[in-house]
Order: sequence, then C-alpha cells, then structure tokens
Amino acid sequence: MSRTVVRCLAILLAALFTLSLFACGEKTPSPGESGTAAPGTDTPVPTTDEPVPDDGLVHDSLAPADFDGAAYAVVGDQQTAIAVTADEIRGEPVNDAKYNASRRVEERFNVVISHEVITGSTEDFVRDMIAAGEDRYSIVIAQPASMASTQMAGYYLNLRDVDQFDYSKPWWTRETDEVAIGRDKAYIASSFFTYFPLLYARVMVINKEVAANFNLEIPYDKVYDGTWYMDDMLQMCAAATADKDGDGKMTEEDYWGISYQLVRFTTFQASQGVTVISKDENNMPYIDFDIDRAQRYLDKVYDLLDYYGFDGKRNQGVAHFMNGNSLFCYCYLRSVCEDIRDSGVTYGFLLTPKLDETQENYIMAGGDQYWAIPTTAVKRVDMIGTVTEAMSCECYNYVIPAFFESTMQYKLSEAPEDTRVLQMIPDTLTVRFEQIYQQELPSVESLYNLAADTGSGNVTSTFKAAEGPLTAELESLIRAFKYLS
Repeated sequence: MSRTVVRCLAILLAALFTLSLFACGEKTPSPGESGTAAPGTDTPVPTTDEPVPDDGLVHDSLAPADFDGAAYAVVGDQQTAIAVTADEIRGEPVNDAKYNASRRVEERFNVVISHEVITGSTEDFVRDMIAAGEDRYSIVIAQPASMASTQMAGYYLNLRDVDQFDYSKPWWTRETDEVAIGRDKAYIASSFFTYFPLLYARVMVINKEVAANFNLEIPYDKVYDGTWYMDDMLQMCAAATADKDGDGKMTEEDYWGISYQLVRFTTFQASQGVTVISKDENNMPYIDFDIDRAQRYLDKVYDLLDYYGFDGKRNQGVAHFMNGNSLFCYCYLRSVCEDIRDSGVTYGFLLTPKLDETQENYIMAGGDQYWAIPTTAVKRVDMIGTVTEAMSCECYNYVIPAFFESTMQYKLSEAPEDTRVLQMIPDTLTVRFEQIYQQELPSVESLYNLAADTGSGNVTSTFKAAEGPLTAELESLIRAFKYLS
C-alpha cells in the first residue's frame, strides 16, 4: 500500500472520528446546540490573515507569535508523557513523526518542547506541584481517573477560557465535552494532541483461521447492513468453543469463543446501549438506566462469559487469541498494534455487535489519556494555548497517518473487508461519563459492570440498591464542579 493511500485513509478515519465525537464542521457550534461541545465559542480565536495553503492538510488558525525560547514541558507517567513528543529520530514512523512535529512547532513559535516522566502517584505529584507554586510544566497528561480526581481538587485552568483553542477544528473530540459538566467549564481535555484517542479504542478482533476451522462465515455483510447482533456472536462463540485437547475439561489450552479481560466488559456493556448516566441539552448529567434493557444484556453476557469466554488476567486474553485458541478477542486497538499484529495470526476486525434489533446504531467504546493546564501556569497561558493547538494540528496531520501506516498498513492492504470495518469504527466511538468518574461515583460500579456481578443477576434489585447512593454522589459531583474556578 502506498504512503499516499495510507495517509488518505488515516486522515479519513481521523475525520470520521472527530465528526462523531465532536460536532465540528464548517461552522463553529453554538453553546446551545444539542450534541455539540461548543467550548470557548464566546471568545474569538486569534487568527492570521495569511492564505491557507492548498496542500490537503487541515491548518490551524493561530496568529504568528515569537515566545523568545520559552519552555513548553509536558509531564506525565511513563505511558503518557512520551506520546506528545520525542527526543530523537529512531527510524520508527510514529516516533519520528512526533519528533518532526515538535521541531516544526518549536521553529514556528520559538519555543523549546520537552517531556518529563512522573515517578509515583500522579495525584501526589500534581498536588505537591500546585502547593509549591511550581511553574515548570505547561501540560499534565495522565490516565482518566487521575486526571478526573486532580481536576476536582481545582488544580487546572478552565480550557474554555483559552483563546487559542478553536474547537471547530477536527483535532478536538467530543470527550472534552463529555468529561465536563455544563457548557462553560472544561478542565481536562481529549484531542489529537496525541494519537491515544485511536490507540485506546476497544475493538472486536476475529481469528480468520479459527473461523475457517469451524466453518464459520465472517459476518461482514451483517456488520455493513446493521444487523450484526449479540445473538449472532453468541452462536459463533458456541460453535467455536471446544475441548481441543480432549481431556474432558475446558482450560486455557482449549478453544474458546472469545477471550477478553473482564475489566474491559464495562466498555462492552456501554457498546450494548446499557447506559448509567446520560447528558441533557445543557450537558448536565443525569441517571439514565433502562432496567429492562440491562436485564436483556445481562442474560446474554452471562451466557457469553460463563460458557464461551476465556477470562485472561492482565494480557493473557490477548495471548490466548494469538495462540490461536479463541475466535474473538475484545481488546484495545493498542493490543492489536503492539502484540497481535506481529503474532502471525491472520486476523480481521468486526464492530462490537448491537444488543438486539432495538439498538439503532453500533457503539464502540473509546478512550484516551487526558491532559490539562496546571493553575501554576496561568501567566503563560497564551504560549501554552498556542503551542498545544499547534501540536494538536501537527498530530492530526502527521502523527495519526504515521500511526496507521506503521501499525495497520499490511492488514489494510490484504483485506478490503477489514478496511471497510475500520472506516466504520471511528464514526461509532463513544466514551461514557460514568467511565471517567468512577472514583467520584463509586456506586456506579455495580451498574457499570454488570458482567462482574456474582449475585443473583437481578438487575432491578441491583439498581434499587445503587440508585439512592448514586443520586447523592452525582449531585455532590455536580455541586463540586460548579464551584471550580
């Protein structure tokens, strides 16, 4: 596959992703429009009158600026800080794209971009940094739970007050709005500042050789026409579950319909349209739990996991799939990129099935590592806003295509059916509010992860037990968010 084709496909996927996760387009959405984030739309974005090049890229609207060699340091844990920039060329597409992107922004705005790694707890690090008044870091980036909790402690600036952020641009995702409460405040963000919004998407991978061994047709046509349901997957999993070694016991050495890690079934549940909390037209959260739908899901998922599912602790579910012992694997796209791709397994992609005919659209669970501007950096917010917007633009135009080229190129060129499925995934990605605020809403756990319930499996009683505490927790969260400055 040529570099040009890969680049075009990558930009198409990224465009679809942002169209689905943030309602951006030719006009800037207004704060009152349903389904749009519209952060910062009351504040004009500093722009340049220079003509936009006709080069097939999406350009930012930043005005020229010279920040006199200012330091722009990103700090995060080992997993996240290195996602923004790189220190040297290594001959690896994503690394080199990050390196070159950073150097272009450095030259354009006369800044020095770097990253540092947090050792120990992100929460402790950020708390101590704010307490000390340390203005060394421009951006903090970490996993969702850490960023949500430090946000609620008041450690970050309101991103909707940053003039340089143009939320109509396609590198912003709807997650920035989903993690916020209301329309006028957002303290942590998701964007193509990194390629993590794609890397942490949950995908359904199928082993084509196992499917052939059990004479199973891969249901691409059902996926395309919107009739790929949970019952269809259950039937396939039942057909592909077998005592491979003939010892009369089902162990990890045998064939299983699906391998997974149980913690990820919180997101599988969301893909079945079983919500716990939704947002109203003002972006305010409210409890939205359909008991009947949840019970239908639970009955099906118990069959799936009890009879046909291999629960791989840590990364064993992926390893089980790579060993050719499971038909499906429910995992991060990251696991495909880092492990499955080089395993020798002939694999393909399917969407997570719909629960049943009542589900209108496919829902694929998304994810990200969130970022924020610490309050100690308030005097440098113009520089930070400028560089962050420019880096997001660079990532969208160069790092995302490199990500697809380096991780998906050969599979995309071999199987047009899988290419078509991949093109559908970004347009279906969703992140749930309760997924982000699990620490602040502890009572959500029993409803958000029904598959882990070892009790009676009666959703009505589970909901009745959780409803009162969850209502109080949500009201407290809304109240606390309201008083953030």
